[in-house]
Amino acid sequence: MEFIVVGFGGFCGAIARYLVYLAERSLGTHSFPSGTLFINLVGCLLAGILLAVVEQALPVHRYLILLGSMGLIGSFTTFSTFSVETLQLIRTNQLVLAITNVGANTILGVGAVVLGRALILKFLQPVQ
Repeated sequence: MEFIVVGFGGFCGAIARYLVYLAERSLGTHSFPSGTLFINLVGCLLAGILLAVVEQALPVHRYLILLGSMGLIGSFTTFSTFSVETLQLIRTNQLVLAITNVGANTILGVGAVVLGRALILKFLQPVQ
């Protein structure tokens, strides 16, 4: 059953990722991989939200955790695409953009996890 839950979450996350990719491509070409950054930041925000829900010991079924974390968020975010795009920036001598990409994904990604967690903790009361 766990495989099906993770697979369904992965299916939904991959489709959502592809829809964002199509939307980004419709805006034209960019020298900076903003679509991947957007995807990763949204995924980090969702991961922070999920983390806070788990921390609050809500009666969340483990299948929902698998669906959200390994399935949906795992297939929605894209470390490999981030890495390939960064390498491409380096190979085309766009070092400032490459460093900006690494910094933005890392620093803003951690910030998005913190923000997602903080938002839930502010509005969610722990279950006693």
